[in-house]
Amino acid sequence: ELLMLRLAHSYDNPDNDRGEDSLRRITSAVAKYWLCKRATPFVTEALECHGGNGYVEESVLPRLFRESPLNSIWEGAGNVICLDVMRALVKEPESVDALEKELKTTSGASPRYDRYVASLIRSLRSSQKALSGKSASAKLKAEQAARKNVEQIALALQASLMLRYSSEEAAAAYVSTRLGTGHGYMFGTLPASVKVKPIVDRYLETV
Repeated sequence: ELLMLRLAHSYDNPDNDRGEDSLRRITSAVAKYWLCKRATPFVTEALECHGGNGYVEESVLPRLFRESPLNSIWEGAGNVICLDVMRALVKEPESVDALEKELKTTSGASPRYDRYVASLIRSLRSSQKALSGKSASAKLKAEQAARKNVEQIALALQASLMLRYSSEEAAAAYVSTRLGTGHGYMFGTLPASVKVKPIVDRYLETV
């Protein structure tokens, strides 16, 4: 949600900031990739929460489950979107500058976040250089890293927004797990050190 609102702001661009245009160029593709890839497993978890009732056609969940993979078809296959991001690195190099500026608005809020962003920007600059060069092997290597780079951009953007606008507990949980090694590959694998109760209580206050 935070990522979508930030992207919407860049489309509004009330100050006619060219940096917002550059950020939008790369962030739009990143958001498409990330949301399309996360939709199906997310809906699956929601279906499991309802058990058999989530599987039968009386609820909306079966339709959501069937349609969730279509996002990647309508919006472009994962590889196509990632290669579009790589193309932006070459044709619009200022998009990386805009991304770096956006991510560094949260510098100092978390040492782990700062290290993650520094590593990501180095990787993007390296891919940018390789894709702009003449070495076929270097270009291939950069293209092979496309999915990882795009995923890390999505995680970094979400972490930055969480640190700015979410609760301290939720932001800390996100940074420690999504930017580190403190979680598994499935939902519900947060370590015991994460303060889950304040996060859940905050949500319950809104429903």
